[in-house]
Amino acid sequence: ELDRMWKTQVDSVQSGTNDKKDFKKHNDLPIARIKRIMKSDQDVRMISAETPVIFARACEMFIMDITIRSTQFAEYDNERLVLT
Repeated sequence: ELDRMWKTQVDSVQSGTNDKKDFKKHNDLPIARIKRIMKSDQDVRMISAETPVIFARACEMFIMDITIRSTQFAEYDNERLVLT
């Protein structure tokens, strides 16, 4: 499942099916909060509009990866519940 998830993500990026408008609209994570966290660093002065959007997408992929790995680990150990 993990290989399939990453292949799907890579294919969608390489094929260019992620239209810029769709990419900005599809956010499960709040962009304003990500931008606020980025600006909390004193070394950060300006953030381009695309940076929080790309960072949000990277976080979503990271969360998907962790979820799949934890599910596989739980199945391997015959656990019915994945604790967070």
